[in-house]
Amino acid sequence: MLSHPAEKYRPYPPIALPDRRWPDRQISHAPRWLSTDLRDGNQALAEPMDSAANCSSGICCWSAALKRLKSPSLPPHKPISTLSAS
Repeated sequence: MLSHPAEKYRPYPPIALPDRRWPDRQISHAPRWLSTDLRDGNQALAEPMDSAANCSSGICCWSAALKRLKSPSLPPHKPISTLSAS
């Protein structure tokens, strides 16, 4: 993660268009919001895990999912025999 996120934004060279106002403007500071990485998984973390930590967290997730599937407290799935158009 960047220690100074404002350094991410550099001034862009202005374009000479005298009939317009916006090309003369330059970014002087970072906006109030910062971009967010919307990717899934390890790539989206500010400090990505090493392969050992990533593997152990994956194993932990799989074991939790298997425990949930094997849990007797969940009611069995009942198939829907007829569909109603209501």
